[in-house]
Amino acid sequence: MKKALLAFGQWYDLQIQVRPVATKALTSSFLAVCSNVVAQIIRRKFSLKEVLSFTLQAAPPFSHFWFAMLEARLGPGKALLKTALDQLFFRPIMVFYCFVFTGVLSGKRWA
Repeated sequence: MKKALLAFGQWYDLQIQVRPVATKALTSSFLAVCSNVVAQIIRRKFSLKEVLSFTLQAAPPFSHFWFAMLEARLGPGKALLKTALDQLFFRPIMVFYCFVFTGVLSGKRWA
């Protein structure tokens, strides 16, 4: 088991180097699916639509580019500044994205 975990870790590290965006997007999507399925098991109610909706809202692949830009422009550290910029500029866009995406998935009209 230990060798299998070590091999997986090495493979994953290689994927992060070779395909960073795809690897991070798939990882965050996988974790979002797992967390939503666990929540639905606890509630004893399962909905595939809810799993897909939660996954696409909780783990959008474009977050990678935002955080990479913050790191490139501001450098390492500066966690408070990065958090403030994230909350002021990126989070409102993400909230809008969530509202629109939820509306589209539920089939509601724009007006």
